[in-house]
Amino acid sequence: MEKQINHKLYYYGGFWTIVGTALISHTVLTIPPALLIIGITSLLALILVACGNTRIPVYALITIPFMLYLSVTQPFTSASLRNIVGPIAGAFFFPVVLYYINRLSKKQILTIVHYFITISIIALTFETLYRYIFPPPELVERALWATENNFYMYKMRSLMYSCSNGAAIHMVIILFFTYYWSEYSNKNYKFAKFFLFLIIALTLSRTAWLGTIVGIIYVKFLRNKSTVYWITSGIMVLMLMTLTFFSFIYTIIKDDGSFLSKFEIANSVIEYYKSTFTFKDIFFGVGIYNSDEVLSVGLAAHSFLIQLSIETGFVSLALFILMLFQMGYYSNWKISIILVPFFITTLSATLSFMPCFYVAIALMCFAEKTLINK
Repeated sequence: MEKQINHKLYYYGGFWTIVGTALISHTVLTIPPALLIIGITSLLALILVACGNTRIPVYALITIPFMLYLSVTQPFTSASLRNIVGPIAGAFFFPVVLYYINRLSKKQILTIVHYFITISIIALTFETLYRYIFPPPELVERALWATENNFYMYKMRSLMYSCSNGAAIHMVIILFFTYYWSEYSNKNYKFAKFFLFLIIALTLSRTAWLGTIVGIIYVKFLRNKSTVYWITSGIMVLMLMTLTFFSFIYTIIKDDGSFLSKFEIANSVIEYYKSTFTFKDIFFGVGIYNSDEVLSVGLAAHSFLIQLSIETGFVSLALFILMLFQMGYYSNWKISIILVPFFITTLSATLSFMPCFYVAIALMCFAEKTLINK
């Protein structure tokens, strides 16, 4: 009886830790529900460990150095407590998920992941509908007299994220995890993929569109290719993209503020490191979500790795990259299915609290190391 109760605790702990990542709200609620869920399931995991249930895959601990470093260094910056907790709690989903699912059957894990994908799509669809049905009044008023960029009223402020670029990052992660997971569940997830394509299109995020297109090309044609193939095709694609860009795209976006801001931000980052590079930049950074205060352009870095280096320091960046290499090793580099579109999509926005990223990669690592052998 006791063993049966423990097994149910593992199932429901794993279920809510994984599915709970769909319950994000940075705008309506002070504390995202996903953060409360990881607090509860982590406490349950600690109780189970105290009862002697300590079995966990060794690779479940690879996010710990990154988390500990942020915990030690970020309190010495001007970052708010909320912003410090975000990336640490997000990374903590990785070991907690692996602790629970390590005790579940393949059938149970497949069931949980099915709910994870389905509920994520439902939540993100509500996010999209809310943006279009209830656009910010001030942007609606602006659209009455403005002639350009009126689509921004459908990008700003919703139930989950303050901007559709943040929602797009979440959607892209779920989409490409779904591509991966369909290979292991013998399900096409055609409807799920179609719906994710649709709501990504409705984010009106051009980097998300580009990330999705490049991600699909990578998944369908470039995975598992030789180095020679990569070099040859890379040169050809680069030449084609350059020709297409300057022949057609540049004439359309050359006066676009969002496009031009990317160059201004890049120049501002270079200026910042040339003029103020210090000991603090290496070990502490300026604090999470504080990069807009130190860059001359007055905007955040808008590139995940660059923003991470400015806000948390180069040591933190090195630990994050090391963590990705370890995740790549344990997933047989299947995480590239997510990383390729992710790093393109985060050229327009970044997220500090992104539990779906860590949950998706934890599931991929477990599938490659354990699940396919069950």
